Amino acid sequence: MKVGSHLKQKICLGSAVLALLQAVSSFRTYAVPLKETTTLRSFADWCLNRESLSPDAKHTVEVLLEKAGTNQCDRASKQLSTLTELSLSFNEISDLKPLSNLTNLTALDLSDNQMLTNKTCPVKPDSICNFSTDNIY
Repeated sequence: MKVGSHLKQKICLGSAVLALLQAVSSFRTYAVPLKETTTLRSFADWCLNRESLSPDAKHTVEVLLEKAGTNQCDRASKQLSTLTELSLSFNEISDLKPLSNLTNLTALDLSDNQMLTNKTCPVKPDSICNFSTDNIY
């Protein structure tokens, strides 16, 4: 009977561990509130803090989430960080800061974003950015 008792204890312990893991995995992830001195180091940071961003930066983050095809910040960050080419033309983008961490880009099309006043490329080299407003139909 000792073997049966020992087995029951292991089963109970295993069930308890499983219940604990399920409880922990159901916790939602929350971003730390953005402070003025905080440096956003990845697109995931921008995404997780989007409610604290300016409306223009928030719009850029939402456009990038749409391009990534997901609203999950970590998944979008992974997908966007692997891109070498990105077209964001005709998206009414006016804040480029959320693009600054997409350092694998070799071509970034920002053409025909009429709201864009600062035409400084957010990633290096500057030559990868296209700010053209030529409408060729």
